[in-house]
Amino acid sequence: MIDATATLPSEFTCGGAAFRQLKRVGQVALFKRTSLAGDDYFEVVVIKLRKGLELGPNKSGFWTHGHSYKSLLQAERRFAELIEQQKEEASER
Repeated sequence: MIDATATLPSEFTCGGAAFRQLKRVGQVALFKRTSLAGDDYFEVVVIKLRKGLELGPNKSGFWTHGHSYKSLLQAERRFAELIEQQKEEASER
């Protein structure tokens, strides 16, 4: 796991939406995003480290390092896939 000097907060607001971390393993996190209209989405992100800061995906990298789902079940499936991928990559090092 990466040792960062500033970790991504477990709760934050971005673009008017509220994000709350539901779970995290290593550099993979699952967030619940609630829009201004009150709609809930689930975001699975691969957290990157840049200059000592943890960063979620920006708009240009979202579909490479982040995934948005309306269903919690689908988000949890993707979360599990990314955790397995993270484990495989760690074992290859």
